[in-house]
Amino acid sequence: MNLVSLDEVFSSGEKVSMVKLDLEGFELDALMGMEQMLRERRIDNIVFEELATIQLLRMNSSGKQVIRFLDSIMFPRRRVLP
Repeated sequence: MNLVSLDEVFSSGEKVSMVKLDLEGFELDALMGMEQMLRERRIDNIVFEELATIQLLRMNSSGKQVIRFLDSIMFPRRRVLP
C-alpha cells in the first residue's frame, strides 16, 4: 500500500474545508503529513473522531502531543460538544 500525505496530494495550493480523522492512534502522523497546509491555513477545520489514549500510546503518541503540535503551528482549536 502506498501512502501519500495531504501536503503531496494538494501541493498546488488547494484549500480544504474539513478533514476528519479516525486513525486509531496515527493522528499525529497524519497531522505531520499535512503540516504545510495547516501552516498556510489551507485547511479550515479538523474533526477528530476521538483521541483514544490507548491507541495513541500504542503508537508512541498522546493526545497532549497532538494538541502541542497544533499549538506549535498556531492552528486554532475549538471544542465541539454533542
